[in-house]
Amino acid sequence: MKKPYLIFLTILTVLFSSCQIDRSGLPKTINNSNLYGTWYLKTELIAGSSAGTAPTSYVLHNFNQNDFYKFNTDYTLNFSSSSPPIAYTTYYTFLTTDNGQTLNIGSGPGKHTGAAYIVNKLTRDSLILFNAVTANDVSGVIYTTNTTLMFAH
Repeated sequence: MKKPYLIFLTILTVLFSSCQIDRSGLPKTINNSNLYGTWYLKTELIAGSSAGTAPTSYVLHNFNQNDFYKFNTDYTLNFSSSSPPIAYTTYYTFLTTDNGQTLNIGSGPGKHTGAAYIVNKLTRDSLILFNAVTANDVSGVIYTTNTTLMFAH
């Protein structure tokens, strides 16, 4: 009578211990309370270059209360822009790896594609994101665009 009971306990123990998912190699999603809330875009730095041309750079400051990212605790993001006027809700992931923190923002309607940012700074009052894109233009010329977004609560 004891043998079936011991066999049952052994099988049960193996089942419960082997059903756990090993997440050690996966990036960690961060629940960072500093990120949650509405971040107003204050400055956008854009630097670009392409083969055979001089690098160009722009600093934009003409943002208002309609230019923001609102990060919600359920990993949704409310995006709003005053120029062009657009607003939509998408998703985000905030990850940490050995190389630092990244913020991935999903696609929106129309031509607004998702983006991956490096988090240069995140405090209660300041969020600085960096994005670099290298691609080919319609004529096949390779160009690089670096964008830094600076936000405040």
